[in-house]
Amino acid sequence: HPSSTHGGDARGGKWRQQKGEILASGTPVDKQAELQMGAHLDPGVLTLTRASDCPGLEVRDASTGLWVSLEELADPADVIIFGGEQLEAVTRRSVRAASHRVAAPSERFADQERN
Repeated sequence: HPSSTHGGDARGGKWRQQKGEILASGTPVDKQAELQMGAHLDPGVLTLTRASDCPGLEVRDASTGLWVSLEELADPADVIIFGGEQLEAVTRRSVRAASHRVAAPSERFADQERN
């Protein structure tokens, strides 16, 4: 059975890493969101962005197939890191590219952008 690492933070967000995949758990996005950018994989090795630079960012939980809003798990200054398709290729899929999309931003980030 593969080993896994679990963690969390004061905001109540949880994460799990297993077989090179980092899985976030928060409130699943179970309705069709108004999308600013559809689901995709980034072609490079890594993508780094501050949470506040990409309001509405959602990642697909590889174990459940559900979309999870990263706004609920991250502070605006947190850095989000996604593995891309090139990283998946060079690691022979031991690290999977993160499927993600951008929905309409929540009020939390929308209010911050107006200030």
